[in-house]
Amino acid sequence: MQSNGSKIPITEKTWKPKLIGDRFEHCAVQTDQLFKLFGKVKRINPDFYNRIESEEVGVLIARITEALKSMLQRVVWFGDTTVDNVSNGGYLKDATDKSFFDILDGIWKQILTTDIPKTSKYYVNIDANDGNSYASQEQMSEDFAYKLFKNMYRKADPRLKQLLIRGGVSPTIHCTSKIAENWQEFKEKKSMNFTLSNAEDGGLKDAFRNITVKARYDWDSVIQSYQDNGTKYNLPNRALLTVKSNIPVGTVNTRDLDTLDSFYDKYHEVNVMDFRLKMDVKFLQDYLAVAAY
Repeated sequence: MQSNGSKIPITEKTWKPKLIGDRFEHCAVQTDQLFKLFGKVKRINPDFYNRIESEEVGVLIARITEALKSMLQRVVWFGDTTVDNVSNGGYLKDATDKSFFDILDGIWKQILTTDIPKTSKYYVNIDANDGNSYASQEQMSEDFAYKLFKNMYRKADPRLKQLLIRGGVSPTIHCTSKIAENWQEFKEKKSMNFTLSNAEDGGLKDAFRNITVKARYDWDSVIQSYQDNGTKYNLPNRALLTVKSNIPVGTVNTRDLDTLDSFYDKYHEVNVMDFRLKMDVKFLQDYLAVAAY
């Protein structure tokens, strides 16, 4: 039997998990001041400062867990091992701790530098990013998002479009909030929301040509908080058309993302909460994506 010479495209990228960790400490006196409603200890005793099983620590753990999720999203999407502050020629807001980002190269760093740079056939330019002020970077025509999505769809590889027909894992357009809101306003003006399929879904479906549109307010939060030179933001308008399997997050074991340890340090009389995990993220195939920035 003779081989037909066909090849299955694969990536040579390998996982290189990086250690991420942090510690939060607080004492019982501070906890009482912050959570007066939970103050139940009436007398001094050897366990006065130990609040590990208390309701107030439960509240703290819940808030810390939320913060951890935000931190992981920040690193996954915006991690950059060569990041630097604006005063040193970088894009990171001055006085920002670089260790917030330099743990690993996130999805956007991989896209911008190697996978879908401006020379790629899967790249779409967003002129508003070149504005010299916050206001000019927000200036968009009424049909901006519609034209952007249409251009991204045209540049999409047939193998990516084919996933729409197959069903199952379907592509998604992730985009910053200004683009998502522009798309929503355009649909409202054109009465595009009132389609049969949207009505059947309770009027909640947000899609362009059957591709789900997802507003990434978490991207906006990171860009506006950390990628600001005092006059404008660093690429505040972004969109990414891809499938979930093309941007995987890898951990050493399945419990890594659930690890949060709390204990009482009797010597220092503080309640401690630790977390650490090993994680990496990869952008796999350029033909399974279109990036606009």
